Amino acid sequence: MSITASSATLEERVARQEAAEEVRALVAAYADACDAQDLHQLEAIFSPEISLSVPGAAWTGTEDVLGFYRGAWDASPYPSRHFITNVALRRIEPDYVEASSYFLYISTDDQGASKIGWGSYHDRYVRHAGRMTLQSKHIAMDPIVDLRDGWAAAMARPEVTA
Repeated sequence: MSITASSATLEERVARQEAAEEVRALVAAYADACDAQDLHQLEAIFSPEISLSVPGAAWTGTEDVLGFYRGAWDASPYPSRHFITNVALRRIEPDYVEASSYFLYISTDDQGASKIGWGSYHDRYVRHAGRMTLQSKHIAMDPIVDLRDGWAAAMARPEVTA
């Protein structure tokens, strides 16, 4: 049950705010782990019941989800940066938070070309062993384009490329 601000005690409101701040820190930790391509750092933010989905595929459990990232990073081992924006927290409870955000991704390829991509995340966080953890993540990747080709045309395409 969600508690409204008007009926919540100060203690309940503080607990919700603390959960929100923990989630904001996890959003940043996720981007840092992806940029460093660090599986241990990524695993540290996961709930034991972690699940990951992308359009058309899903992984459940720590080993399967880490396998997704391992495969993605093996396929593209080049330096990258993730910029996560428009983080919207919903259903903020002391032990449960839903979040959505946009991301901008910049990288390169084996030819040194500059790449840019973007998409959205839809996440659920739960408290496990006294701390907030990422329980589920849905990644909707929009285009990844070579900057020499420009990004405006890719933005106009309705299909998802990854």
